[in-house]
Amino acid sequence: MAFALAVFMFSLSGIPLLAGFFAKLYVFLAAVKAGLWALAIVGTRQATAYGREAARRLATGLAANRVTIVSGLARGIDAIAHQAALEA
Repeated sequence: MAFALAVFMFSLSGIPLLAGFFAKLYVFLAAVKAGLWALAIVGTRQATAYGREAARRLATGLAANRVTIVSGLARGIDAIAHQAALEA
């Protein structure tokens, strides 16, 4: 149903159905070609001590190797990963 509604809305506005896909593909390929890498680290808001430490280590290691850490800025694992990336 959602897909049918999306197709209907795109057709009403005159936008080809795959226009969004090709635009995203173009941006993705340009980022890869430029060597820009990003990774989202997401998890629970009520993390265990092990989960917090694992997220911190993972984000620190990735950020130190020029991988952009993307965060939704939620409490818990997201916030820990984001803070560790900023400190790296």
